[in-house]
Amino acid sequence: LELDPRHRGDYLRLHLRSLFGGRTRSFRQAAPGVRSVLFVCRGNIIRSPMAETLLKEYLARAGVDGIKVSSAGMSATPSKGADDRALLVAREHGISLETHETKPVTPELATAADVIFVMDCKNGAELLGSHPDLRHKVHLLGAFADERRPKQSEIIDPFNGSTEDVRRCYAIIERCTRNVASILVKRD
Repeated sequence: LELDPRHRGDYLRLHLRSLFGGRTRSFRQAAPGVRSVLFVCRGNIIRSPMAETLLKEYLARAGVDGIKVSSAGMSATPSKGADDRALLVAREHGISLETHETKPVTPELATAADVIFVMDCKNGAELLGSHPDLRHKVHLLGAFADERRPKQSEIIDPFNGSTEDVRRCYAIIERCTRNVASILVKRD
């Protein structure tokens, strides 16, 4: 694991909380006040744009307005499109990432979000290392895979993998965002 030594404590805390369900409980408690959601991954080209698009879709189907959903990357190059494999997999599932434009995580974007879902502990630790005041709103998306305690709460980056790896990643993100949406829909 290539992680700045300054971020190791945040990495371990985030990982341990996700394994014992603490992050899902705190999100459920905060859900009634959520008006903005930010998904964060490394480059904002595969995982976070998929999650953003899926959550927007689920909320729209449920008739929920008033929740702003966006995505960004810890190391994103501004204004790039989604990865070609992500575009393909999204199309296979009836969603579009065609208009997605990457953006980096900024202090303003992170502070404005009521809740931030990170894809893995490394991105979470880097975010918390730069913004320790956000600790209460950062959650691992993978912790929402199902109601049982997750075996693997991190959603691994498929960037160096195959299209099949992106498909597997999509399936996990789809399940997690569906569960997050169900919590947000029941919040009122």
